[in-house]
Amino acid sequence: MRKGIRGDLLVLLFCSLVALLPVVCHGADMPLGSTLSPAGQRIRRRGLVVQHRRSRRVGGGRPGESGNLVLKNATTTLWQSFDHPTDTVVMSQNFTSGMNLTSGSYVFTVDRGTGNLTLRWAQAGTTVTYFNKGYNSTFTGNRTLSAPTLTMQTNGIVSLTDGSLSSPVVVAYSSNYGESGDMMRFVRLDSDGNFRAYSATRGSNSATEQWSAVADQCQVFGFCGNMGVCSYNGTSPVCGCPSLNFVFNNPVQPS
Repeated sequence: MRKGIRGDLLVLLFCSLVALLPVVCHGADMPLGSTLSPAGQRIRRRGLVVQHRRSRRVGGGRPGESGNLVLKNATTTLWQSFDHPTDTVVMSQNFTSGMNLTSGSYVFTVDRGTGNLTLRWAQAGTTVTYFNKGYNSTFTGNRTLSAPTLTMQTNGIVSLTDGSLSSPVVVAYSSNYGESGDMMRFVRLDSDGNFRAYSATRGSNSATEQWSAVADQCQVFGFCGNMGVCSYNGTSPVCGCPSLNFVFNNPVQPS
């Protein structure tokens, strides 16, 4: 992503997460490297105004090269976006077992005791776990983990660390693992309920899938809605009706 685009996305993310920190924000023009004024009221460039509802002064804020938006006062960090992920974990960001990724009705977590990658569908008080897998049970199978942390490494490895493990455990290899070049990598819970790893060349606006947790998309609960039937047309999953007596209310969004 271009730097200007990344900065704007960080502020949009910040505004969408205001419930997690008692602040009020306005505007979305925050280029990478911009800072808040010492009074914590206004960014030095156009657009963003920050005010703390509990009168705790925000002394400064900056979206860094890592993608982390940090708000500070004179002595401490008040809030940072890496502690409150939405659907994506980028390089150098630690995703702990106490965090959730969400996308629509789908939720991704790392199980605290086992380190398993867990995918759930949650809607109207009903929760269905459709994926709960440990990718490296050779190292984690005989242990009870205490605080497993998932990380996307710069070389394309998705790894798991924990105090009970002597070294990081490989969860998955991106298909372009080890490729050199100025590259952005991230994992994301997509709107179709699958958890995937991606890479993108810096400066590019498009990312390429490099790995997916659920190999068979039809195994994702709710992918075709309450009454849809999932099948494959060549290599791509398609949703259909249970019989010819049914038709989609909205063929564009069969779920």
